[in-house]
Amino acid sequence: MSSVSSGQRMRSLHRLRLRSTLAVLLVAGLFVGLLSCAGVASADPATEAANAAEAALLSSGVDAPALTVSGGTVQWTPVALESSYSVAISNAERGATNRVTRYLTIERAPGGTQSYTPKLEPGETVYVGVSADGGATWSEEEATVSAPVSEPTAPTLSVHGGTVQWKSLGPESSYGVAISNDVRGASDRVTHYLTLPRQSGEAQSYTPKLEAGETLYVGVTADSGETWSPAEVTVSAPASEPEPEPEPQPEPEPAPELEPEPEPAPEPKEPEAPTPIPSAPVLSVHGTTLTWKAIPGVSGYTLATIRNATTTRNTTYRAIGAANFVTPPAVPGQTISYGLAARTPVGGPWAQEVSITYPPPTKPPPSEPPPSEPPPSPTFGLPFVKGVDANLQGWGINNLPQIAAEMNSLGVNWEREDLSWGSIEPQKGVFNWSGFDRTVAAAKERGITILPIVGYAPSWTGPTNSAAYAEFVAAAVARYGPGTSANLQWWELWNEPYFAYAWSGHTPEPEAYGRDALAAAQAAKAVAPSVKLLVAADYQESSQTGGSSSEQKTWVNDMFAAAPTLGKWIDGVSVHPYGGDPALSLKEAGGYLDTSGKWGFQRIDTVRGKFLAHGVNVPFWITEEGWSTWDMSEETVARNYADLFPQIKARPWIRALFPFGLREGTAHPTNDQAAFGLLKFGTWQPKASWTFIQEGFKTLN
Repeated sequence: MSSVSSGQRMRSLHRLRLRSTLAVLLVAGLFVGLLSCAGVASADPATEAANAAEAALLSSGVDAPALTVSGGTVQWTPVALESSYSVAISNAERGATNRVTRYLTIERAPGGTQSYTPKLEPGETVYVGVSADGGATWSEEEATVSAPVSEPTAPTLSVHGGTVQWKSLGPESSYGVAISNDVRGASDRVTHYLTLPRQSGEAQSYTPKLEAGETLYVGVTADSGETWSPAEVTVSAPASEPEPEPEPQPEPEPAPELEPEPEPAPEPKEPEAPTPIPSAPVLSVHGTTLTWKAIPGVSGYTLATIRNATTTRNTTYRAIGAANFVTPPAVPGQTISYGLAARTPVGGPWAQEVSITYPPPTKPPPSEPPPSEPPPSPTFGLPFVKGVDANLQGWGINNLPQIAAEMNSLGVNWEREDLSWGSIEPQKGVFNWSGFDRTVAAAKERGITILPIVGYAPSWTGPTNSAAYAEFVAAAVARYGPGTSANLQWWELWNEPYFAYAWSGHTPEPEAYGRDALAAAQAAKAVAPSVKLLVAADYQESSQTGGSSSEQKTWVNDMFAAAPTLGKWIDGVSVHPYGGDPALSLKEAGGYLDTSGKWGFQRIDTVRGKFLAHGVNVPFWITEEGWSTWDMSEETVARNYADLFPQIKARPWIRALFPFGLREGTAHPTNDQAAFGLLKFGTWQPKASWTFIQEGFKTLN
């Protein structure tokens, strides 16, 4: 169906008006002539015709819309049969010398009320006009739309004496405090972090402990480190002054010698006052229990738990009762410092810190995982997982309601999301989980299950540091895995480690990846034995290093050569069988090219054969698959998806499919990555493949 441009529509509209005007003129002329013939007195015929023509021209124009504002949306009622509107958005009122205006065209929406919602920065005001006739006439009054000034997201600090003060912002329950030895941006700046519980009331405060003459720079965050106070405050302690030397005293004159008097009998001594109770508790360590002498009149204490006491000082606080002992939770393999203070209305001084070094786990991860029952059927007794790569963190949770509706329309309820090691642990031992916390919680509210992808090494280490990777995976599973509020059961170990972009820019190393996967699986199952883990594999000619060949045809074999027991610790294989039409068979059995010469979908059989050769029979998850409309027509992509689902159904050991991805990444995509989306950018209208995917998912269970 051909499209009609706005210019063509305007030209048609002008032709229609001209025809209407000529018709009115003709009728007016005939009417004047009839009156003359009938002998009816009238004005000059030429004058009457001119008046009729003027009236016709005036009546042929299209009225301009009358605008109203509701919330941040400009609304109006259609004028006639117009199919689109011109919208003018200005930074100042009509007639202002500094007025700048931009224009756009929007299509007429179904129904009576039309609307436009400008996107505004906090505190911004714009003036909006609308035309229904291509700009010939504009709304008599422009509509004014303003965005409220945003509330501060970080505390504003002040100093009173040696105490840093700020006001609470909202419902936050704690604050992060950064204490530094130098100003922001200094090359030798060293920063320690601690967490403070929110105090009752609006006013909040923190008093750093300073040595004489010491100066510290303090910042505060109310959202777990995402935004910090716009300016740090400076707290200084005065330098200690030397004590003045005592003035010399005159020598006393010798007293005259007197006869010694008898010494009086000693008076009975007053009993000494009892030793005052120290104002701060004195902590002692007995095994893994902390004890102290109870302070009379104190009904409770605050226990500080400090990790990395000599570096980042990650500190958490908890209230305990009036007892004089506590056994903190063990942290196997780490040294933890503890502090204690009496909980009083004015706050008590802190005890001198003590440390407990916890031994490594008494039971190391078993060399063999617990035996499992043989799979009850070719499907492993698992329901088919229907998901999509939707990039929730990229679009933001504000867009989640619409994305959830799009996923529901497609027939999926799983979403694959990066749990980026480098973003969450940018410094060794310093974690920022807040962003992923919000994504997981918001997705759970909408009935969406997250498949986390744990990968992308931080700058302080590389992807071959198996011990560090295993520690991070264990920490993530402890926070989001089985038994937690998130209760995420299935996890993916790295995304496409067989490509350099995911391997910190280095040539992929199958043996190093095998060691990563084994260490991470053992650490994760020590935390949550029921957690399910996917390893990544492929079979094609891309480069690799550190294995038995320079091509990834040996990826699976090299991985098992470095980690022979890996198959006993994993629960599935993640594959991305991108290529041509899935219906095309392979050129040769055990290969990777299809009969058209492209990477073939059916190389998934080759990958599975490699695992079976090592005695590993686990489900396969297709966690990415799709085709880009950047270099392929929508019809061809739709045909490929139509051919995909029968191929999956014929392989019951495939238990998941995640098309890549839900939405186009940019308007008018200029590369194939952005154009994989199933929904067109901005309008979010489905491409031709949408219906085939909806119907295909209905065939999988």
